[in-house]
Amino acid sequence: MEDARDEESPVEETLSSDESMLTVSPDVIRSIAFREAAIIDGIVAVEDTSNVWSVVRGRTKPKGIAVEMKGEKVTLALSISVRYGFRIPQIILELRQRITDSVRHMTGYKVAAINVTVNRLYLKEIEIGEALQDITSDTGVSEDVVEFR
Repeated sequence: MEDARDEESPVEETLSSDESMLTVSPDVIRSIAFREAAIIDGIVAVEDTSNVWSVVRGRTKPKGIAVEMKGEKVTLALSISVRYGFRIPQIILELRQRITDSVRHMTGYKVAAINVTVNRLYLKEIEIGEALQDITSDTGVSEDVVEFR
């Protein structure tokens, strides 16, 4: 049995009027990706990627997840921290699959690419706030981190 989400048409095609158009904001795509990252076991934080995108695009982007949209195709860039003991390739595979499925299901857009950078590996169990404290105490590391669990 095929998943009903695979047969959905893009959002623009589901509207009844030829004069109507629906545009989904990159912030919505970013929120979907953030939520999916938050529920994956082993991901500790989504970190600031604005410095990278600022250099590449010449402008700042919101923190943690960069989104580029071209028509109905979306490209995302995430920078994450993971907990020691988890298989990083498996985490990334799950993250990409969950984001791709959710973005397609909720918006009708196709995810062209999801680029993930693992910037930090936590060697011990961390308490809430400890990850943020560790990151902000390092020289040259952004203070813009959203942590999970």
